[in-house]
Amino acid sequence: MKFYAYFFFLISLLASSCMTNSLNSPQKETSNKPEGTALYFYKTRFANLPDTAHFVYKKTYLEATEEIKLFYQRRLFKPAWTKDYVPTASADSLINLLQSAQKYALKPEFYHIQLIQNLRKQFNDTLDLYDQLENTCNLEILLTNAAVLFARHLYRGVLDNDTCSYPIKPRMTKLQVTTELNENVKNNTITHLLKLQPQTPFYKHLLSAYNWFIENTSLDSLKIDVPDPKRDSAKAYERAKQVLVRLGFLIPQEQLSYAPHKDYELSGAAYHEPRTYQYDSLFINALKIFQKFNGLNQDGKIGKFTRQALERTNLEKYEAILLSIEKLKWEYPFPEKYIFVNIPSYKLRFISNDTIKSEHKVVVGLPYKQTPVLTDTMEYFITYPEWNVPLSITSKEILPKLQSDTTFVERNNYIIYDKNLKAINVRDIDWEAMDAGMMRQFYVKQAGGNN
Repeated sequence: MKFYAYFFFLISLLASSCMTNSLNSPQKETSNKPEGTALYFYKTRFANLPDTAHFVYKKTYLEATEEIKLFYQRRLFKPAWTKDYVPTASADSLINLLQSAQKYALKPEFYHIQLIQNLRKQFNDTLDLYDQLENTCNLEILLTNAAVLFARHLYRGVLDNDTCSYPIKPRMTKLQVTTELNENVKNNTITHLLKLQPQTPFYKHLLSAYNWFIENTSLDSLKIDVPDPKRDSAKAYERAKQVLVRLGFLIPQEQLSYAPHKDYELSGAAYHEPRTYQYDSLFINALKIFQKFNGLNQDGKIGKFTRQALERTNLEKYEAILLSIEKLKWEYPFPEKYIFVNIPSYKLRFISNDTIKSEHKVVVGLPYKQTPVLTDTMEYFITYPEWNVPLSITSKEILPKLQSDTTFVERNNYIIYDKNLKAINVRDIDWEAMDAGMMRQFYVKQAGGNN
């Protein structure tokens, strides 16, 4: 019997010595007080954490584990966001910043703000020492993780740009972000993280417009279909007016006497009820303003692209603005001098020291044949160059125009060559009998001011 008892005791010792260390906090022992917060923090959160493991809080994976390790190593595991088991002013400043993340085209949920807020509420004097230590350690890791992610997102955006066919750009190094955080915590200037955002005029103007948009617009997915005026002009204009009213570009006549500047909201069936509007001249003016806001030709007509803009939901616009802000971060910081092409606005701008020196119109591709996006250093470029017209353009765009007007080539400064590179007289060809598969001539757009 003694032999069996001794054998069981020996097996128990061997088993306990082979068990891996747990990441959980030690059991409460009133006779064994921890030596200090920093040592407790190190022993319970870092000492037994394998190199490949990640911090997890309430089954929530913390993305910035490597930066968290480096951050506290550089602080010798001293708390950054708490003092004497109480959150500091820097902690509350960071929480407020995370709560307002939408102002910076980000989302509070990216940073587990609900977990942080719930944990923040648990700090009080009634907790015993071990509960205070546990809350302190958990809040430290959650806030550092959030601060690192917030800094990353401000500086280089949320998306991995290489997944969108963009070249990979260097992000903030782990050392940079931990140094930045430590300085901000030390000086209680956590809001200085906002300086990591791009400082270009494009970014500042877009972020300002974005904030105006989210403050003055309901981010809904309500869509109003605007038919082609060629098929139903009355309904097209009625629906267009409804959209302009909803967006605040036009005010119904019955509201002018008492609320000339109030946005007029329509919802549900009200969109399809006949209403009294301002005179048609004011509608046309409102439509031109809408077209200007959307980078469209300001002709006051409900054309194809104006209809598409009118039909876009507020949520679609919101998501498009977010993506535009994101893209501006991908290329930041810009050099001292650069050329920036804004494709949706058909504008090229020359920038020097964050100042627009000149602005020019450009031609860009349609959504189904998009202009490629690139960032590179140009060694030289040729203005008004002679260029060879690709077959896709000659067969789909030039041929139909030649079939109706043979002077098109001469008027637009083209030359057509045969396979022997001899110039062809366009009047010698029966263009009506030509189809896209026969368009094998060599088309050249000549150099010059109309190129």
